[in-house]
Amino acid sequence: MKKFILLIFVTLFVFKANAQFGGYNPVSMEESFTVKGSEGTIRFEASIEDGYHLYSTDIPKGGPMSTNIKFHVLEGAELVGTIIPGEGAKREYDEMFAMDVSYFEGNAVFTQKLKMLGGAYRIKGTVSYQSCGSGQCYPGRHEFEITGTADVKSRK
Repeated sequence: MKKFILLIFVTLFVFKANAQFGGYNPVSMEESFTVKGSEGTIRFEASIEDGYHLYSTDIPKGGPMSTNIKFHVLEGAELVGTIIPGEGAKREYDEMFAMDVSYFEGNAVFTQKLKMLGGAYRIKGTVSYQSCGSGQCYPGRHEFEITGTADVKSRK
């Protein structure tokens, strides 16, 4: 009987740990890319399950994990400015972190502008984020790779 109870406890712990460390993710994310001449735009769109929220990009230090986009490979293009969060973020005081935090519910959009250098391009990176709801928080990652060719005409 003791072994049975121990087995149930270990099973519940494993399921809980799996949900906490990568098994469950209430956010799905995808990217799209458009090029117009020498200007490119990557659009990251997140769908967030009801009852959860996704933190924005402007969370102060000491707070929850903000949405962060890192570019590991950037060939044939250069970043212009920083990631721009879309409209619709809510800003509230969070007692747990003792600070104001910005977050999205339902969906979120983040954009990054690029200068296209012409010819083949390859853009590869990772979106890291944290979503919370129902008293629990979940880290998330979205890997992306974008390739193609940009026809950049010089103007004189």
